[in-house]
Order: sequence, then C-alpha cells, then structure tokens
Amino acid sequence: MFFIFNDYTKCDKNKHNNKLIELQLKYLNIEYKLINSLDDIKNTEIDKFFILNYLNSINSFFLKDLDKILNLKENTILGYDMSFNIKNDNNIDNKFIKIENNLKTYNNTNIKINGICILKNDLLNILNDSDTDTDTDTDTDTNTDIDTNTNTDTNTDIDTNTNTDTSTNTDTNTNTDIDTDTDTDNILQKKDFNTLIKNYKCNMISKISYFNNIIIHNEIIINNEYTLFNNYIKIKNLDLLENNIEKYNNFLHNNKNELNPDYILNDIVKSIHFCSISYIFIFLDNNNISILEHYIQNLINKNDIHKLNIFYNKIIIIGDFSSEINESIQNIQTTINKYKTSLKSQNIILNINKKQITQIINTVPYYCDIYLLTNPNELLNKSNQWFDIYNNNNNNLLYKLPKYCIDTFNLLYYFNKEFNIENVDNVDCINNIKNNLYYYVKIHFNDNICIHNLNLYNKNKEDVVTENNKIMDLKISIPPINIEYLDTYFDLKNYDLIYNVIKYILINKLYTNPDLLYKAIGIIPNTNFNFKDSDVLAITNILDIKDMESLFSISTILLDNLNTTVVIKLLFEFIKTQDITKDNILYIVYIFYKCDLFNKNVDIVDDIVYLTIFLNYIDIIFENTEYIKNNINPEIDISNLKLSIITYILNRNELIDITHTNYKLVNTYVSELLNFNYFDISDETDENIIIHFELNPTLMINCILTLSEFMKTTKDILLKRKNSEKLVTILYEYYKKNNNIEYIKKIIKSNLFEDTTIFKLQSTFKYSYHGIPNKSFFKNLIGFSELCLEQFYKINYTQYFNKEPYLTNFYDYEFKDTNPKKICFLSNFLTRHHSVFKDRHQVIKHLIKKGFDVYIATYEPFDFRYGGVFSGIKENIVLESKYFISNINNVEKIRSYNFDKVIFCEIGMDGNALNLAYFRLGKTQYNTWGHSDTSGFKYIDHFVSSKLYELPYEESNTHYTENLILQNSLCTSYVNPSEKYILDIPRTYYGLSKYDQIILCPQSLFKIMPEYDDYIFEMLYRNPKASLIFIDCLSGKYKMYDRWDNKLPEKYKGVLSRVKFLGSLDHKHFVNLIALSDIMIDPYPFGGCNTSFEAFSCDIPIVTQPSSRINGRFTYGFYKKMGFDDLICNSKEEYINTITKLLTDTEFYKEVKHKIKINKHKLFMDQETLTEWEELMSQ
Repeated sequence: MFFIFNDYTKCDKNKHNNKLIELQLKYLNIEYKLINSLDDIKNTEIDKFFILNYLNSINSFFLKDLDKILNLKENTILGYDMSFNIKNDNNIDNKFIKIENNLKTYNNTNIKINGICILKNDLLNILNDSDTDTDTDTDTDTNTDIDTNTNTDTNTDIDTNTNTDTSTNTDTNTNTDIDTDTDTDNILQKKDFNTLIKNYKCNMISKISYFNNIIIHNEIIINNEYTLFNNYIKIKNLDLLENNIEKYNNFLHNNKNELNPDYILNDIVKSIHFCSISYIFIFLDNNNISILEHYIQNLINKNDIHKLNIFYNKIIIIGDFSSEINESIQNIQTTINKYKTSLKSQNIILNINKKQITQIINTVPYYCDIYLLTNPNELLNKSNQWFDIYNNNNNNLLYKLPKYCIDTFNLLYYFNKEFNIENVDNVDCINNIKNNLYYYVKIHFNDNICIHNLNLYNKNKEDVVTENNKIMDLKISIPPINIEYLDTYFDLKNYDLIYNVIKYILINKLYTNPDLLYKAIGIIPNTNFNFKDSDVLAITNILDIKDMESLFSISTILLDNLNTTVVIKLLFEFIKTQDITKDNILYIVYIFYKCDLFNKNVDIVDDIVYLTIFLNYIDIIFENTEYIKNNINPEIDISNLKLSIITYILNRNELIDITHTNYKLVNTYVSELLNFNYFDISDETDENIIIHFELNPTLMINCILTLSEFMKTTKDILLKRKNSEKLVTILYEYYKKNNNIEYIKKIIKSNLFEDTTIFKLQSTFKYSYHGIPNKSFFKNLIGFSELCLEQFYKINYTQYFNKEPYLTNFYDYEFKDTNPKKICFLSNFLTRHHSVFKDRHQVIKHLIKKGFDVYIATYEPFDFRYGGVFSGIKENIVLESKYFISNINNVEKIRSYNFDKVIFCEIGMDGNALNLAYFRLGKTQYNTWGHSDTSGFKYIDHFVSSKLYELPYEESNTHYTENLILQNSLCTSYVNPSEKYILDIPRTYYGLSKYDQIILCPQSLFKIMPEYDDYIFEMLYRNPKASLIFIDCLSGKYKMYDRWDNKLPEKYKGVLSRVKFLGSLDHKHFVNLIALSDIMIDPYPFGGCNTSFEAFSCDIPIVTQPSSRINGRFTYGFYKKMGFDDLICNSKEEYINTITKLLTDTEFYKEVKHKIKINKHKLFMDQETLTEWEELMSQ
C-alpha cells in the first residue's frame, strides 16, 4: 500500500497538489492513502509501507519494474533527486543495489529522497522511539531537506508539542517558527516525511528513481518526459483523466471506447502500455506469405519487443489470395487459433480486392495509428512520433502514420491514385503508396516527429543501406488539405490535435487563410501544451494586425495563457505601425496594464514610444478610465490603474519632453493623485516620506532611486542624488529600529515590495559615474537594503527550499582556526577575457606560485582556456545562480571552506557577487577596483588601491566605507595587450578615412556625463579636421543626439556630424582601432583604466583631467608611473588646449609618443604589485 504525505503550503489550498499521483495510482489499480502525519499509518496491518513525499509523480520505469518493487524485502530508497554514480554490477536484471557500496557516506542528507519502501517493524521503531534528540536541530518547519544546524541557546526546558518556548511562539504540530532551544523533545514531534527520512535506515537503493518531484506553477505541472501522463501538464485537464477512470476499466474488459472525449483513451494507453492503439495492415502476396507464420510466432515469443501484440490493437492480414495458396492461409489461421491466448491482439485475415482498402481505412478511429506492412521486418520498434520510416533495398517506405493525418492532409489521395493502376499486385501497390507517403512526410514534416528505423534487423554494419533518393529532384503531387476536419476535431474537443495539425499546415503554407491563424490562437488556452513564447510567435509573426479589435482579442487569449512577452511584442508593433486615436488609446492602456508594463524596468528605446502616446492622450486616459471598468473589465481597480500610469511616467521623468503641451497635466495628475512631490522631496517631512513609502513602497523606490543612464543635465543628476540620499537616509534610520522592522516583514509577505524593487534597492552601479563621493549614500542605501533582504531571504528561502536558512547572525559569521594562506577570489568575470580578468589573473597566478591555497569562486565553471590560466588553484568553487534566494546556499557553501581571506574582485558590476557582499564569507574581506568605488557593505573590511590613483590618504580614505589600503605599485600586473596581435587592419575597415584626424573615446556612453558634453562641442569646434569616435554605442547613440540637440549652442551647430558611432568589436579589432587613432581622450569625471593600458601599449597619447576619485584618476596614475605629466590637465580649458596642441603641433605630438614608447614598459607585468599582494595576503 502506498502512503502519500499531504502538504498545502506550496500550492493553492483549493488545489490538491497530489492529484497527479493519485490519478496515476488509480489507473494502475494500486491502493493508496493520503496522510498528514506518520500517526495516520501506525495502526495499518501490512508488512511493508511505500511512503512518498508530497508533490511527486510516478514515471514509466515504475510501471516496467512494478512487480520487483512490490516484492521488495528490505528497506529501499525508490525515489530521489540527486546526481551520483552507482557502481554498475553488470546485471541489468538487478534493479536494486546495496547502498553502502555506492554512497560516500551513510547519511541520508546526501540525497534528497522522494519515496521509500520501509518494513513495518522499522517504521514502528521510529514511531515509538522516545529517546532524547542528541541533535541540536533548530528547524521545526515542514522541511524536505535535512537541517544540520548546531545553534543553541541557554534554554534547557523540556519542549513538548504544546509547550511554549522562550521565543514566545507556541510550538504545535504545524509550527513554522525557528526554535533555538537545545531541546530534549521527542524526535518525531512533527512526524512528517522529513523526520522519517532523517531516522530512516536503508539497505538498498534503486538504480533509477521511480518517483520524480513535480512543480506546480501557474496551474502548470512541470515534470519530465518519463512521468506517467506527462502530456497532461495543465491542472484543469487532469479532470479529463479523473472523469474517465471507470470507463477505462470498462474498456479493459469489453474493448469498447466509451471515454469522453474518446481520444483520451489513446493518451492513457500510450502512457500505461507504451504504445498507441493501432490498426496493422499486413499485405501479402505469393512472395511473402511463407514468412507470415514465422512473424506470428515472433509476436508470441518476443512480446517484449513487438509492442503491437496487445489486446486493443487489430492486425489485419490482407491478400488477394489464389486457390493454390489457400492451404497456406489455412495453416496461418490454424496458428492464430492455436496461440489465441498468447496473441492478445485481434487478428483478422481478409481476402479482398485492393480497392476496398480505402473503405476499411476510413472506418479506423481518428486517434489511432495505422501501420502499412509489406514486410514483417518493418515492424520492429514502437514510437510515439507521428511517422515511422523503414529503409529496404534503397527504398524509403513509410509504414506508420496517424489516422488524423490521413484525414486532414488528404493522404488517401495516394491510395486512390495507386489503386487506379491495373495489374499491380497488393505488395507493389502498397509499396508505391508508402514511397509517396514517405516523400510527402520528408517534404512537409520535421524529423522530430519522424522515427527512422533503418535496417534494424541488419547486424552487419557494412550492409546498411543509405538513402540515395533526393527529395529536391522528386516530383510529387501534393493533395489538397481537408480543412473541414478541424471543425470535427473541435467538436470532439481534441484541441491538442487541432493545434498540431494547424502548426504544420502553417509551417508548410499548405493553407494560409487568416481564419486558420486566428483559430490556432483561439484554441491555445484549451490545449494541454505549455506554449512557449517562441511557439506562439511562429503564428503571430504571420499575422498582420491592423485593427484594435483583432489586437485586443488575440491579446486577451494570450494573456490568459501567460504569453505576455508575445502580447508586448504585438502591442509595440501595433503602436509603431498604426495610427493611435482617442478611440483605441484606452484599449492600449488596458493591455499595457495587463502586461504589467507599467512596473517594468526602464527601457529607453521602447519607453520613448510608449511615453509619446501616453503624453499625447493623458487627458483622454484620465478622464475616461471608467470606460475601461464599464466596457472592458469590470474587475479592474481604477485607482490602481491611475497610480500605475503615474508611476510609469514618474520613473521615466528624465525621458519626457518637458516642452510637450501635456507635461503640465502630468504634474497636475501627480499632485491630485498622490499628494506628494516625487520630483523633489526636499520640502517633504520625514514623517510624510515614511507615510507615503508605507502606502506604496515600490512606487517610492522606483520613482526616486531609478536612475537613467542618460541624464539630460548635471542639475538633473544633482536633484536625483539629493532625493535618493535623503530617502535612503530616512528609511535606514527609521527601519533599523527593532519595532519598525515588522513593517518590512509585512510588505514582503504581502508582495507590496516586488522582487525587482528589492534589486533596485541595492543597485549602486550608475551612481558611481557622477564623480561625486558615495560613502554616506551607499552606506545608508546598502544598510536599508540589508534590512529588507534579510526578511526577503528568510520568507522566500523557506518557501522555495522548505527550510529556514541556517545563518546564526545572518550576515555576520565568526571564523576560527583559519589558515592565513587559504584565500578565495570571487568574481564571475574571471571566467572570460573581461577587464576584471585582465586586472587580476597575474596576481592570482603569483600567489599560487608562492604557495598560497588559492580558490576561485564563480557562477560558471572555467572552460579549458581559463582553467589552464589558473592551473594550480585548489578548486574552482561553482556557485548557484538559478534563483536569487539560492544565494543563501552559496553563503553556506563558501563559509564551509573556512577562508582566512576573501577578495571580491569587483562589487557593483555583477549582481550575483554584489548579493554575496552582504555576508561575511571569510575572516577578512577585501574589495578592490574592478568596479572603482566604495561598496557600502558592512562586512567588507578593506579596499585595496594605489597611491598612484588616490588623493592623499587623509582625504581619499573619506571616500570609502572600507578601510583604505594604498599600495605603492599599480595594484595590478597587467599583460601588454597588443603584443600578441599583428595590427595591420586599415582604417577603411572601420569606415574611417586615412585623411581624418581621429579622436577616440572608447568608453560606454553612460560614462559620458552632461558636463562633458561641452568638452565634446569645443574640441570638435576647435579642430575642424577631427572626427570623434565612440565604440559599441549603437543602441544609445540616439539618446546622446537627443541630449546634445537640446543643449547645443548656436556656434557649435554642425560639429556633431563629425561624431561617429561604431558597433561592438572583438579585442583584436578594438586594439587595432586604438592603434589607428591619432589620440585618445579620457572622459571627465569618470575616465578609463583598461582602455588606457591598451592605448599606451600602442603608443597612443591620452588626454586626461583627473577627478577627485579613483575612477577618474587611473590614466593620471599611469602617467605618474611612466614619469611625465605633459597630458595631465587641471581644467576644461587646459584639456581642450592640449587636444588641439596634439592635433596641430607635430613636434609636440612626436615627443609625447616617444615618451610613451620608452616608458610604457613600466606599466606592464609590474613585479612590485605582485610582491605587495603577496605581503598583504600573508598578513
């Protein structure tokens, strides 16, 4: 008997999360019982128990080995989720093996167990065990994992099921609090599956898992291909299975299909018997009748191979038999009668004329498969693909196809055509039909629905026949489509079949009426497929939607099917290509709202399009929102809709054309709706800010902290920063008080605080480019996000992993007895040729050489190239990145190594690494200038920099939340980047003239601050022969032109024609372009670093104006290292003058290039850097 644990915490409480496995067991006639506790089975009188955890399913291997499973005599693990190697005992019949020989340690925590067999006495021993728990387990929720916590407090009370511990929470059977007592309670206080597994002593494990975890998400069952009934993935469609159990059992007894709908019978048969219901036509003539008896004998003796010898199949032997072979036919009939009990299939011998065959085929139910055999050897393998193909004597013959394909694609056309030919015997005639069918299939259908059983009986590889026929040369008639059959299938509610047929009709353009496209979309919600967006796009890309009614109808269907991405694409194309009027703007707003686009992240390209229409019709929208409620969706929350529109616009305020006639209306609606000035919170009181934050935290964070990459003016930047700094300071100071943190818990539990908002809280990246110190701002921002993330982690981690995260003080951790030379570098950018890799890999290699135990933690494993670079490291620790909350697992994993030092190669560039920076992962933690700014994190102890790049220590140290360490060296041992290349590509390759003066600025456009725009105008104005080149900026260039056009003084008009934007380049072409340039420029206030190394390696002068912070002082430091400062400027005027001098004074230009050439060696493979890092890591 099977016992299945219930759990109502992971799914909608109105939906039973064990429904699939219940149906599986019912169809297999296996007795089961749902239980909530082990107490529910203690009085059951059976010898052994099969116990499964919730959210499980049976797979096809279970069916094949069912007898062996039911006859088990030992405790055996039958279902699990883990990759580990089982030693092969070379006995394919042995389905179970001794567990102690195959697991590294005898510990159930090594494997996530889903299902077990346990003998009665062993189960009773566990149930009756009253020994005290020697573990100091602190986890008392409904985990499915084993908690190995060792945290204890000083409470020593005896905790029973109803005892109230010092946490002030009452412990009950359904308790979900964290009990930090060192309890001596009964080990089966909860008696759930997790507790059973923890105390389960197993002897055996199955070679394959018979039970698989499933996930139920958005009413979709996520399973694998081996799951029984795996094609029923929508919860609602399980009702079809449930409603037909009794009718299926009747079918097993009387062979009558009374299931409703009738096609479901074949789905059930395929899952349970591994073969579809089939009609097998065997065509005989004088040449092959002699082997038929042998074939019949094979059906009997090799039933495991010949899957068609099943009671529900019909084998129809057809021949135009002459009188001289009647005796042979009689012998065959005698054989069939003799083995009637072994031959489960229905066998019929017909002596008919070949013209009658189409009549017989027409009687076959549409959901069955038809086999056309002219050689018994064709029938070898069963498959669930539509078509089976056989190769014999250089002929490719189709021998299996579904009946509905015959109907819909009018394939009887080939039968009728051949049957009109006289003097052709049955076998030749059918082979001609099969040959034509084969070519039809090869032309129109993909290989993924065909199976090629080519010479499967042929044991000699050299005899395998190859396909010589060329489809392109074949002239084959294409029959017309019987489109009316789709209506028949629709009446039968076989939506999956309809969609499959429509898909291939559309792919092959066999019928292109738009009605068919709409029909395909219309049935999507009723199918049992989990439609990917790419599947739907294959249809919608053919559509040309020109009216709002069509867009709205299609969008409604696709949104119900969760194909939101497709709807967004359709909406965007419609807005771009069609005239938007006041009559359809409300429908656009509604679709926008349903797609949750009002809450999406800023996308400059798309948002400009959307903002334009919203601004054009903002008055129509706000004055007619009731129309949406009255005529489109009566359940819509109008207040929330208005709020969403305002939020969307506020988040993109910097993208709005403030000269637009309706811009003042926006401010009016904001004031009326929100009663809060989100544009400038300078005059808002702390109390009012807290009130409005708690009313809508997502709106507050999105409006104030969201920062565009292309701010229009320095004034905009300063206002945005002032708002952001004030907000995070108030929030951090208020919510770090214990009594106020409860609200954070509340808004996270209620989803008022969206996941994307949590991420925005910690995103400091763009603020680093303003040239303004961020120490106080980042400290408060990270401090507040730390409060929110702790609650977010705890709530969501438990939901995803069924256990509380075990982190003693959550972010902090005490490391003891560490090895001073055991260190870890952490960055995913070390897995590729990124700037972080170029900055750090020589340092890492040096430390390995000097005997340090170096580990590298990444989110992707090294490939062979970078694994070779870091040869000698102790381990490449590969971290999880599947879920945001799996970061907790990463923290536990890294801490388990007990590192003395952890070096974050960059904090702020990669979200995964940034999420780890909240936690103490090693005894001492370092940050350095992969992303050249302070981190703001409490447990990052030091920032490693250089005296060459920083202001004097007393001043530069005030820029960091970390303790600043200043090295004397470059802080990196950089490899000369141009040495490995032959740089001989001409300017014409890049679309540049050899006669132009090239000023190169190879920085991302978001580094070009508004205050630098005047530098650009002036340098081009003073140097009329010069062109300014930006790289990898094609997607953002229009925003730069938009900004420049709005501020360009009259005297500079025309200079922007000499600004050019090139696409992305690989490293060799990038360095080659640098070498072709006349000069390179460092933007102000955020300059280059790696690009400066690359320019100096090619002897290219760089004009720089150092700012007060490290990210604007690298080039300055490189010049100091080389020993000259000719191109270091202290003002805008000096900067422009230096550029002009380089481009007009040939002698000065040559002199500077010569200085670079003779001194650049000081910048590469810096040995002082390696020594200083070695000394630092030795402390």
